[in-house]
Amino acid sequence: MSRRVVNAWNGGLPLADSMLLLAPTLAWVAVAVMLATPMFRWEPRR
Repeated sequence: MSRRVVNAWNGGLPLADSMLLLAPTLAWVAVAVMLATPMFRWEPRR
């Protein structure tokens, strides 16, 4: 798995394989945003 990440980083991996590695990363970002949103509510000042 780490070899695929290094190959994707260096441009030695086809785009389709790179997208397979990008999908779980974007899923983690989405989960982090969903968990952080209630903790950091923005309240406008009056």
